[in-house]
Amino acid sequence: MNRMRTAKITLLAMAAALFTCLCLLVACNVPGSSSSSETATGETGSATDDSGTATATSRLNEDVTAPVRYDYLSADVSADVDIEPSDYSDMKLTLPASLRVTDEDAIEYIKQTILFEYRVADNGTEKMTDKKMKKGDSAFIYYKGEIDGKEFSGGSNWDDKTPYELKLGSGSFIPGFEDGLIDVIPALTSKESPVTVKATFPKDYGKEELNGKEATFYVVVEYAVQYTLPEFNREFVEKTLKYTAKKDVYTSDAEYLQEYIAYIRQQLESKIADQVSYAKTDALWTYLTDKAVCRNLPQSEIDFYYDSYLSQIKSAYSQYSTYYGENFTKMYPDEAHFSVWYMGLKSAETWKEELKQLSVRLVKKDMITHAIAEKENMETVTDEEYKKVVEYWVQQYSGQMTSDEIVKSMGELYLRQSALADRMSDWLMQHATFTYAEEGN
Repeated sequence: MNRMRTAKITLLAMAAALFTCLCLLVACNVPGSSSSSETATGETGSATDDSGTATATSRLNEDVTAPVRYDYLSADVSADVDIEPSDYSDMKLTLPASLRVTDEDAIEYIKQTILFEYRVADNGTEKMTDKKMKKGDSAFIYYKGEIDGKEFSGGSNWDDKTPYELKLGSGSFIPGFEDGLIDVIPALTSKESPVTVKATFPKDYGKEELNGKEATFYVVVEYAVQYTLPEFNREFVEKTLKYTAKKDVYTSDAEYLQEYIAYIRQQLESKIADQVSYAKTDALWTYLTDKAVCRNLPQSEIDFYYDSYLSQIKSAYSQYSTYYGENFTKMYPDEAHFSVWYMGLKSAETWKEELKQLSVRLVKKDMITHAIAEKENMETVTDEEYKKVVEYWVQQYSGQMTSDEIVKSMGELYLRQSALADRMSDWLMQHATFTYAEEGN
């Protein structure tokens, strides 16, 4: 039910990121999570060498060997990939409009988040039932939602023992829901006579069956606690928020507030920097995989990606289900429905076919990477680049695996090809210009 302000990054970037996270686990078959050794008596402690000096405990199974990967470095990849320098030398790419942070977004954040942190209770925690509710109040509600006359998963707390506290005007729920409760008198609502609220889910809400759908909610307000929101003005920013101004003198309060709005905008941009980075990666590789023609894709690599994703989804679903319990499994009854949310896929009915298509596109991405590297005479991987990738994985495992163990589990070939992919991705980014799409596109 809660509103989500995120951009849906389509397939390639998310998939590549998830694959990076899971490939070490797939390769290593690492057991458990403890970094201590266990003695025959069941006691735990650090392992020691013959001299009695403590050594790091290995988490690598003795019989682990690196998975067999296709050797792009030795193959003539460019013979099977049709792509010209003009296709990638000056790419004009578009990012989702939802990732553009504007002054309006900053002002909305100030009004819906910062002001609420400093609201003041009108009458302590007194429960109010006989007055109209206003923006800033906390409404304690029971609600149930319907779409086309049918209740939907996650859209109700009707049978809960305690009401949900909703801060009116905070933007916590989907657009239209909170506005529909302004001026409502709690005492005039009941389960026999609830107030009706119309609200529409954002198009990118994140659940296929809800995206862009209008819902009807039946709401009972058990009571409200009244609050007054502070005014967004210079005095509030200076004295309450204690903002450090960049200048000593301002021509007007408006100039001062505009500087603060710009500061908040920068903070919001920092929060979604990773999303923007993923979006750029996605735009780049979606463009290149659509542009290039690839032949003779190695089936072993397609199978490797596909099996790895199935394994990751199964593992993640098990962990989420165990941690969140019944509420989670009601929303996502199986791996198919979970994958739509977790991987950003389109449908639970087609999830495996989508994963197969995604695996094919990832193999094309690998082939295009090496083909361009060949064309640009950039395919040689230096020892320094190779060592940097190995050290990256050592750090990912917090030093619990040595460099030699990383190489044994993942394979030198994969690590060298990974180093090349990192370099080529950076190089291609330098040949791309990104602009934001217009709102609604």
